Amino acid sequence: MGKKLFEDPRLSRDEQVSCATCHKPNSHFSDPGVPVSPGVFGRTGKRNTPALSNLAWRPYFMLDGGINHLEVLPLAPFTEPTEHDLEFGEVVRKVRTGGYRADFRRAYGDDSIYSSRLLQALAHYQLTLISDQTRWDSLQRGLARWTSLEEWGNRVFQKQCGSCHSGAQFSSFAFSQHSPLGAEDLGRSRVTQRPEDYGFYRIPSLRNWGWTAPYGHAGQWPTWEAAVQAFEQGQNASLTEKEKNALYAFLVTLNDPAP
Repeated sequence: MGKKLFEDPRLSRDEQVSCATCHKPNSHFSDPGVPVSPGVFGRTGKRNTPALSNLAWRPYFMLDGGINHLEVLPLAPFTEPTEHDLEFGEVVRKVRTGGYRADFRRAYGDDSIYSSRLLQALAHYQLTLISDQTRWDSLQRGLARWTSLEEWGNRVFQKQCGSCHSGAQFSSFAFSQHSPLGAEDLGRSRVTQRPEDYGFYRIPSLRNWGWTAPYGHAGQWPTWEAAVQAFEQGQNASLTEKEKNALYAFLVTLNDPAP
């Protein structure tokens, strides 16, 4: 039922936009090739669509970390004017009249439809979006062996990238600065109200990065090379072409097969 709700475009102001419109199931729930995804009536916001996977292990959600519970997460896109543009009460009313009674009866034992059940169903579906079939996962399970280039790339990665893109999710889930003071998007400071958080955004997971370009909070880096170049400039670092080739070989191990 959560999947059905996730894919239902009727739950938007113009009845053309579903969660799956921007979080495409066949692209690991990202919107590849689009810096900022259009919402209802073609309106665009300011931020790139983040990929969805392994959400049970995230401490918070949204690029600014403004939501800390998965069952609350859908409230933001449903009510955002550039996404679904509905008061949540309207979403509930649309579900009540949208042919979901039998689904709710099967799921909950009766056909009462109210907000907490709807949010719970969406959360339960999103918890099924698991990424654990990458080559890296096979390497960790002892089902594959590193190539020499991948192993070198892993060393480059751990030295240059591992402090931010750490752990099995390849993110520390801390915040890093992507845009300077004065940029239109406040970033993390929209949540904290602290000037020092201006332009900071959640460090993304690198799982399935190959499916999710362009990169950055506003899709400002069209390719992985552009993202690496931005890292080099920001960290005053410099990688040789051979190191970049090795890094790329390692990064490819973080991609799940095609959905």
